Parts: sequence; structure tokens; C-alpha cells
Amino acid sequence: MLNVNHEDISELGLQADMRAVLQSDDAEIIVTCRETQGLKGIFSLPLGQAANRLIGKETYDTGVPEFKGIPVRLRAAQPKDHEETR
Repeated sequence: MLNVNHEDISELGLQADMRAVLQSDDAEIIVTCRETQGLKGIFSLPLGQAANRLIGKETYDTGVPEFKGIPVRLRAAQPKDHEETR
């Protein structure tokens, strides 16, 4: 579940419980949008295998990648998009 501000859902042409493609520079995954009252422009995705795909490998010598503030793009899933993460 991807938590998305209710205004962002509307502006992006999405709906609550709609499948969408969330894409970073490293990967894209299929998510289900959940409407929230969170901050506009900020998406929240629980940590796990799918979320880990979006995170880059760079650790800046800390040994830990950045888990927050990752630039992403969000769009409605199309029939050609697979149900599995790519």
C-alpha cells in the first residue's frame, strides 16, 4: 500500500485503492494507492521487498542506503503493466 495525500490522488488522476506504477531511477513497482491526510507531495511506502527495489545501492560510505527522500514518479497502472514488480 502506498500512502498518498488525497489532493495528490486527485491531481494525478488516481483513485483510492487503484493500482499504480511507482518509479524511481533504480526500478519501478506496482502499488495500490491508499488515500491519506499526509503531506502533499510526499508518498509513504512501508519497507519491504518491493520498497527495497526503489532504493539505490549508494551508501555514501555509511553502509546504509538512503531510505527517505527518494525522488519517484507515480502514474496509473495500464493493462500492459505487470502485476509483479519489475
